[in-house]
Amino acid sequence: MSFYHEVLKDIASGKVPLQFRVKDLSHSPVPGKSGHFKIGDVSYKESTLLTWPANYSIGPNGVQGQQVQQGRTPAFFRLEVGLYTPIEECEAGETVTLFSSVKDVSGYIEEPEAEILSTVQLAPAAETKSRTAPEIIAESIARRPFQVELRKQRCTYPKQPAKGWGARLEAYFWPKLENNWAHNQSSLQAMYQQAEAIETELRERRQLNPMRLSRLFDDVCAWGGVRRPSVEDDALATQAEGALAAIDQGEVPEQGLAINSAWTKLYAMLRPGHCVIFDSRVATALIAALDPYIEQLKDQKDFVKNYKGLGTVQQGRGGTRPRAFSDTWTNGYQKWDAQLAANHLCCEIRDYLNIHHERSDFAKPDGTPWTLREVEAVLFMDGY
Repeated sequence: MSFYHEVLKDIASGKVPLQFRVKDLSHSPVPGKSGHFKIGDVSYKESTLLTWPANYSIGPNGVQGQQVQQGRTPAFFRLEVGLYTPIEECEAGETVTLFSSVKDVSGYIEEPEAEILSTVQLAPAAETKSRTAPEIIAESIARRPFQVELRKQRCTYPKQPAKGWGARLEAYFWPKLENNWAHNQSSLQAMYQQAEAIETELRERRQLNPMRLSRLFDDVCAWGGVRRPSVEDDALATQAEGALAAIDQGEVPEQGLAINSAWTKLYAMLRPGHCVIFDSRVATALIAALDPYIEQLKDQKDFVKNYKGLGTVQQGRGGTRPRAFSDTWTNGYQKWDAQLAANHLCCEIRDYLNIHHERSDFAKPDGTPWTLREVEAVLFMDGY
């Protein structure tokens, strides 16, 4: 079993943090074998610890480890110099023989040795070329254990890394640790009921009720922890009518119709099966999963057609945000192209999970189909 899979074992058991440095891997020296450390169930030389993560990593702005440059599948994403996190679980594939004479992209160079250190199984790099954006994200979330350091609470959460979509949904909280997904469901249902009443009145009267819509906007912003835009009730109704009409017809809303971290939440309540809350955390999760594969994705006609507007939302702060990504991504903040691309992408992720519902790492705890709001909740946590 590969070095990568042994690292995943230690992450799952809590011995190694999800975002780790090389020093975190040297937690268990092997008795009687100087310079050897146990990772998972296998003993490795210190030189392997120093070089393997770097050589099989992809970093911001297209930085690649030596083995990745030679066509091997990346196993880790380099968040910054010397800081790594798993990209996704590597599948069995070609056999790769590792030597210690490899260059670390963070600047460390290990002196050449004649001894073969280990043999690991990695997927051929070409295997990822045919994978779609929704598939890459769904698989990445399923296979990467989720655990973060919460600065305000001064704790690691969850205590044991959550692995799989279902476990990640159970690890959701907002805004406080005790407010889990089940707790938030009651708030969401109340807003959905308001939205349904507004939609019913729209169908009957062919216009939105400004006062009802304003109350919903107040509640949405309060729940989401964002400032409500200063807009009069009538202007709010006019904006929402124009945006919803365009969304329903698959068109880009006309210039002048606002979209930001507040408006995206309103439209998500009014179109719960079609509109995702595209804020900095959701954007970060989507881009982080796709960024290592962007050169391959740019060759896919479907990606260019459906997701070319997808961009970063770097205005958010906290946790691991803002993160450094390659220069490919444009600024998606307050851009309808980015919102619509995210809508399409997250709906595709939801559908992919439901099509493959028999997989345990895709299944929800209660066995019901995934909703767009639940997919969004998992992405929201991943983008912390």
